[in-house]
Amino acid sequence: MSRTRGVRLEAPHFDVFPEFVSASYLQRYDILCHKLVLENLYTHAALVTTERDSDPAGTHGSLNQSTSLLGFASAFAGHVAACATAQTRGAP
Repeated sequence: MSRTRGVRLEAPHFDVFPEFVSASYLQRYDILCHKLVLENLYTHAALVTTERDSDPAGTHGSLNQSTSLLGFASAFAGHVAACATAQTRGAP
């Protein structure tokens, strides 16, 4: 089964956003990450993908740059640096 193949959608009790209709589960999670950031609920979000039979070294990937682990780690490092700078200046 392909990780990016669309899945069947049955939603008899509520409407579904059009972008979810023919999307795979991974694509749906990626869309969710984008929406959480766009709506300012999160400052950054990451979607880490692996193969079912991935090697013990932890080989991983992402669907796109904006939800990559590297982007998330960079944003987090920037946040930590800003907090550390504020602490050294005496800000709460």
